[in-house]
Amino acid sequence: MVRKLTKEESKFYRKYHIPGCGNLTSVKVNALFIRKGNTYEHEAAKFRVCWNLLKEGKTFLTEAARSKKRGDKSEKVVDVVDLTGETEIEVVHRNESHADVKAYRCEMLFLL
Repeated sequence: MVRKLTKEESKFYRKYHIPGCGNLTSVKVNALFIRKGNTYEHEAAKFRVCWNLLKEGKTFLTEAARSKKRGDKSEKVVDVVDLTGETEIEVVHRNESHADVKAYRCEMLFLL
């Protein structure tokens, strides 16, 4: 049975949309979306993160784009958004530079 989002989760949920679409389109909750452009290891790590969130009873979004505000030049797609904890999780490779990791602008990183 699917539970309804809490008021806080719903407010955080509205900050994200489907990549390439308008800000009013919504991403499915607790659905795992994969991208062909990523490596198998990257997608497997994303699956493990989502699996752990589900086991903890949390709700999440995958491959969600952060809604742009005035002045933002590009859309930022986040690997996993933890709606319950209100955090973003990016899966990165250990060999990426600090500048690359800093460019993700997220609160939590899951290293491969």
